[in-house]
Amino acid sequence: MKASKKLKLYLKQNMKYLIYNIENLTNEEYQKWFSLMTEEKQERVSRYKDIERRKCSVAGEMLVKNYIEEVTSTAPEGIEILIGDNGKPHIKNCEIHFNISHCEDVVVCAFSDEEIGIDIEKIRPISLNIIKRFYSEKEQKYVLGHSPTQKDFQKCEDEEILERFYRIYTLKEAICKKSGIGIKGLKEADALPFSDKSFKENDFIISII
Repeated sequence: MKASKKLKLYLKQNMKYLIYNIENLTNEEYQKWFSLMTEEKQERVSRYKDIERRKCSVAGEMLVKNYIEEVTSTAPEGIEILIGDNGKPHIKNCEIHFNISHCEDVVVCAFSDEEIGIDIEKIRPISLNIIKRFYSEKEQKYVLGHSPTQKDFQKCEDEEILERFYRIYTLKEAICKKSGIGIKGLKEADALPFSDKSFKENDFIISII
């Protein structure tokens, strides 16, 4: 990306995506990209108490506009990101679709000619009790490697199980974000058919649908 030497465009299964660590975001860059946000988004970002969350939001704006500038030769000042009725962002008068996700200090953004969803989560120990609420029986069996018993629904530190757990979770999130239905559709989202759309990047799991 010529707009920033810190950005590298990746290609996976015909899907383009960017990975960015907000540690690279300078104060000058933060102010520049914040100023290019809509007033509504500026107000929303300013209300975030967590500085990391504010930086992730600004970095997401930067990733989108840098990419659109690269492929359409449109100056960032002329690129307007709007929020649709379903809460999903889109670019005004542009056929390129995008989706953003962030976890801790890492922001990811995917681009496509069609609707797209992306999600990122860091692999860390978690109580597997959550799978009873959001995972189907087949998904639970996939995560655990066997049909679940009550003793399985507890804090897990097994790396292989955790990796499978986050693959399913990020796939579900990506499916919901692609459709625009949001987290309310998490339980119904069938992740297993899209298992090849999930991959590991350092300590993170990323899924792009």
